[in-house]
Amino acid sequence: MHNPVGARELDGVAPVVLCGHMHARAREVLPGGSWLFQQGSTGASGINALRNEDPTPITLTVLYFDDRTGELEAWDDITLGGLGLTSAEIERHLAARFVEDPGEAPSITPAPSRSTAESPG
Repeated sequence: MHNPVGARELDGVAPVVLCGHMHARAREVLPGGSWLFQQGSTGASGINALRNEDPTPITLTVLYFDDRTGELEAWDDITLGGLGLTSAEIERHLAARFVEDPGEAPSITPAPSRSTAESPG
């Protein structure tokens, strides 16, 4: 799903739900047991990568699933330096550890729906 609001509606239906829209990486286990992964700027924010003083990093996540059970086992958070930079960082996370200590990463803040964002105030 593009927007985290819609992605939350799949809690308990899909074991892993991917979303974006917020240009910030976050993840959480939802009340129904689904993993929700929000990606950062996999496209480096498009033209916005050129508008900032500092280059916008490119972020992506590689998910690892158990071949037998299909359960999420781990993920790698990968961050590449933005336009003109040559840096790379990889962080490995184990799913079991995250469930034991959800404070490892911030929870996802849903984006307002289109009707809410455009309502007169």
